[in-house]
Amino acid sequence: MLQQDGRQLTPTEAFITDITKWLEEGKKKGELFIVGGDFNEVLKIGSTLLKLCTNKTVPLVDSLASKERDNKNSFLSGQTIIDYVFVSPELLPAIRRQGYNRFDQLIITDPRGMFIDFDTEMLFGNGDLKLANKKMRYIQAKDPYMVKEYIDAMYEHLENQNVWQLHSQLISKEHLNAELAERVEKILTDASLVAESKCKFRQKNWWSVPLAKAKFKLYTLKTHLSQLRCDITVPTRTTKYGVTVECPPDIKTTQTQLSKIQREIKTIMCNSQDKRVEYNKTIASINAITGRTTKEKVLKAIVNAEEMAKVWTKIGHADKKYESGLITSFQIPVTWPSSNCD
Repeated sequence: MLQQDGRQLTPTEAFITDITKWLEEGKKKGELFIVGGDFNEVLKIGSTLLKLCTNKTVPLVDSLASKERDNKNSFLSGQTIIDYVFVSPELLPAIRRQGYNRFDQLIITDPRGMFIDFDTEMLFGNGDLKLANKKMRYIQAKDPYMVKEYIDAMYEHLENQNVWQLHSQLISKEHLNAELAERVEKILTDASLVAESKCKFRQKNWWSVPLAKAKFKLYTLKTHLSQLRCDITVPTRTTKYGVTVECPPDIKTTQTQLSKIQREIKTIMCNSQDKRVEYNKTIASINAITGRTTKEKVLKAIVNAEEMAKVWTKIGHADKKYESGLITSFQIPVTWPSSNCD
């Protein structure tokens, strides 16, 4: 048991004593309070909770008192309410809704959940921030890999901007430095944007024969360069998958060839879908000429499906602009849907 003024205190009494002291210190700074929890005690005459609420220096109000008549118990094994949210009287006008959830309503829990909705505009001067549409979110909190990538990228940016030192300077000053606070806030905002950009979903490039051939050349030249550096005797020409790669005899020429093929791959990737469609159309024409009409129909169906996928991608981008308010209306062509519609 704890001691105070030569008297033994119960854990609950000691908790009320400590939290009252903390509240009184905050009151001197002009702070308002929201104190919620499982107090394991009924709020009634003679209870230590009542002493907490009736403190003349820092009075608190049971924000859920109006809901007591509807809820006889806040935990499964009892018939009383021992879970409360106390607030400063000045906060009462800003409460929109409050109450107890049903048992296991959102999560399996005992005691039952509590909630309070505040009018943020009344309290902080700005309204509730709306969540971005799922299509416009670059990060999904349910993806542990993406969350880790986001946190790592954000932490790296904050480290590079020395935000921890700036934060220490900010909280160590007796009077608020508005300019420094704005600087820290901007760094935090920039860090979140940088981390978010790292988590953007990157659409995989469409497969095409030119892309496959170019990647094979790149792999062959990298292997060739590695062998040259290790003084391994290498062939001057490599042929595989119907692709012939000329292998230069020295490192410098090989590096030049590598740079060239990397630029070629980048160009192909930027037009990967067009390259694939072009290849499929060529094969379909060859099949039509040679009389293999079944394969021709299949290839044409693939081409049409992939071109329609391109159309829907454009629609998706336009939809995002519509939702964000950048555009106000759509004009749909009479011939839609068609792969020729831009």
